[in-house]
Amino acid sequence: MYDTAKRVALVKQRVRENTRRRQRREAISLSAACMLLCAALTQAVVVTVFCTRLRKNNKQQEQTKEDEET
Repeated sequence: MYDTAKRVALVKQRVRENTRRRQRREAISLSAACMLLCAALTQAVVVTVFCTRLRKNNKQQEQTKEDEET
């Protein structure tokens, strides 16, 4: 059996290791959440641009039809 000083040192080392692992997991989780958010925002921008261009194209087609009718 270890003496008290050795056991305390081992416990402190284990606590440091567990803290480091937990912080690493938290950092990885936060990174994954940020990447997911970035992807979602990028998709929202792409959809918005696509819809804007589609709407603009439809307006141009309607304008062309009106010009042809007159």
